[in-house]
Amino acid sequence: MTPSARLVSPAAERNRQPMLEVLRRVLPARAPGRQPGRVLEIASGSGQHVAWFARHLPAWQWQPTDVEAASLPSIAAWCVPDALELAQLRADGQAAIGAGGAYANVLAPLRLDVCEAAWPVAGVFDAVICANMLHIAPWACCAGLMRGAARHLAEDGVLVTYGPYLVDDVPTAAGNLAFDADLRRRDAAWGIRRLADVVAQAAIVGLVLLGGAMPFVWRSVPLSAMLLILAATAAQTGGLLTIAAAIRQGQISRLAPWQYGGMIWAMALDLVMFGHAPGTVALSGAVMIVAGGLLSQIRLPSRLKPVEARR
Repeated sequence: MTPSARLVSPAAERNRQPMLEVLRRVLPARAPGRQPGRVLEIASGSGQHVAWFARHLPAWQWQPTDVEAASLPSIAAWCVPDALELAQLRADGQAAIGAGGAYANVLAPLRLDVCEAAWPVAGVFDAVICANMLHIAPWACCAGLMRGAARHLAEDGVLVTYGPYLVDDVPTAAGNLAFDADLRRRDAAWGIRRLADVVAQAAIVGLVLLGGAMPFVWRSVPLSAMLLILAATAAQTGGLLTIAAAIRQGQISRLAPWQYGGMIWAMALDLVMFGHAPGTVALSGAVMIVAGGLLSQIRLPSRLKPVEARR
């Protein structure tokens, strides 16, 4: 495959490095001699992303795909380094070169439509990445991406998506608004997606959003975590029923302050389960609220008499 077959995307050239830095954070380290991790790239486009990632993350095996069969030759061409790139690779000691002069850790590109019930890939992947697809594809492709990723991700695998989103309560940049309008003029089924809608589609198949900064990282929820969530839900439901029963029996003015005790439990669980220690401001506020509630219990006189129900 010759360099002349390469398609060039300025956007892919700009964001390949930011995406690489995110992948270095979210992909687990691979020990020397260990079986390579597997990454499935959806909507590889020109192939600039996968070639860059394969070069700088040689311990991972990459499977590029695209819905457009016409893009596959460009993807393959980008994964065959030219003379200048080969010289840089030798100087850096990065990325092994296999048969035909291509990156040894990149498989042949495949045509893949996310909306199809079965994807033409086998086994599970440690990561699925998808950049700049959701806004230039019908909305059904979002659900297809989430369903397929859930089928092919390992238990602790991650889905990484990159692209513009509309975030509730956050002003949208004028450039993105103009971009969205242009997309919808070109195709009514296209457009920048609301992040909340994407999160909802991911939740349906058991994927949760890990981070709010682009690229967005989603992780599959293992069975053990689902059981913990169900247990926490049952405990919270029992607590709310207990509070309701207490309010029916006692004086609301005495019971209400004790509901703030939930703040203590929330801070403790956040520390134990997620390692997030409350800050000084949060601790100070909690102390004042709890102290005020305790003080009201001490100083509040019991002047109210129980009212007998009339028949």
